[in-house]
Amino acid sequence: LKLLFVLEDALRPQVAETLAALKKQGMNKIIILSGDHPDSVKQIASKLGIKEYHGHKTPEGKLNWIQAYQKKGHKIIMVGDGINDAPTLAAANVSISFAEATELAQINSDFVLLSQQLERLPEMRNIAIRTRRIILQNLTWAIGYNFTAVPFAAMGLIPPWGAALGMSLSSFIVISNSLRLKFGEKNVK
Repeated sequence: LKLLFVLEDALRPQVAETLAALKKQGMNKIIILSGDHPDSVKQIASKLGIKEYHGHKTPEGKLNWIQAYQKKGHKIIMVGDGINDAPTLAAANVSISFAEATELAQINSDFVLLSQQLERLPEMRNIAIRTRRIILQNLTWAIGYNFTAVPFAAMGLIPPWGAALGMSLSSFIVISNSLRLKFGEKNVK
């Protein structure tokens, strides 16, 4: 009588839908870097429709792979949760781990998802894109306003009360624009 035990890591729920949403947002290259056996990695990659995958990757091998891609000008977003992911999380342009990830993975991540819900990644990306756009709009407005209004105020062409009112109005515009993050558009491509 022989006993056979088969252990396997289950895929996170909604992973296929999450990857589809990220691809729809323009994430055109999704790659698996794993320390697992290449046959296991291939099986998961084919289930998820991922064309590029690498197995038997040590932490050093993952790090070398990421650094080589970065040297070619690519931006890397790394999602990981284990101790062996810490070096690559630290090296990636953006790194994400989970609340249940190892402490070392969390420390080396830019973002820690407080849940195990992988499907939050596309939403995070939307928020980041919207935030960047609004920051650039606010900077453009503030620089434009200050380059035009401040010289006129300094030359005495605008009375002090007018300059103070203009600065308050400028601040109101920046704050109102920033509130669009909370109340404004939701979906960004």
